Amino acid sequence: MTGGYHGPAGTYVVDVVALLKRVPDAELQRRVSLSNDKGERRTAVKLTFTKRNEVVFLFPRFDDQGKPLITASNMKFYFEVDEYLFRKEARALRNSRLRFPDSFRMAA
Repeated sequence: MTGGYHGPAGTYVVDVVALLKRVPDAELQRRVSLSNDKGERRTAVKLTFTKRNEVVFLFPRFDDQGKPLITASNMKFYFEVDEYLFRKEARALRNSRLRFPDSFRMAA
């Protein structure tokens, strides 16, 4: 199997950053997005791999009309990684969608 190993108690551990490093930056930018509860979405415009085995994605704050993606009225935010990026892995990762906790909401 590539990109992962069996962890404790029958778990399977995947080094997602190592997998992402194999993908061209332009492809990653197209397949990683941030969206709000209204369905408005931004794809990444820049990414950086750090020395600490992390990846940082930057998203545009405003759309073409100058409208912000994140406002005080938003209830949920999602970070999404398209499963297409992991299609060749022995244990394919499904479409990953992370919901930001309420503590990240902007104060009104």
